[in-house]
Amino acid sequence: MSAYQKKAPWDRNNKYWCDYCRIYVHDNRSSRSQHESGTKHKENVQKFLRKIGKDAEAKVQAEKQLNAQLAKIEAAAAQSYSKDTGTTVLEPAAVAKQAASKSAKPAQKADQTGQPNEPASEPKQSNRPANIGVIGEWEVVEEIVDLPKSDRGGGNAIDEN
Repeated sequence: MSAYQKKAPWDRNNKYWCDYCRIYVHDNRSSRSQHESGTKHKENVQKFLRKIGKDAEAKVQAEKQLNAQLAKIEAAAAQSYSKDTGTTVLEPAAVAKQAASKSAKPAQKADQTGQPNEPASEPKQSNRPANIGVIGEWEVVEEIVDLPKSDRGGGNAIDEN
């Protein structure tokens, strides 16, 4: 129930729109309170609240389906990448575990001098054949093609002879 504002006596034709029942009610305190205490209004409010709950559940379900589809796409992309490059790629769950373990590394301990110890770096191993390209290792190739004057374009309809 919204705050009641006193109106002038000649201003009696104002109506209040109930969003739940979708009807107009006289805009005075007694009519509104009578309407809002009625069973039909209370049922409509409950129906509205149930609809909000169902919509939220549907949204969560759609989000889960979307995440499942994205996981399938990621797995297919990883498999295709590994097939193209000849390397083995971890499953998405293993990749997530590996990322979580990297982010959860304990703080570096300081040695006796107060300097933090450097973590031991793991040697990188690659099963990639040497003749397969890697992103970032591109070779720039320029091919110059001479076009005849008629094919060069230029936007002018006048012939340049």
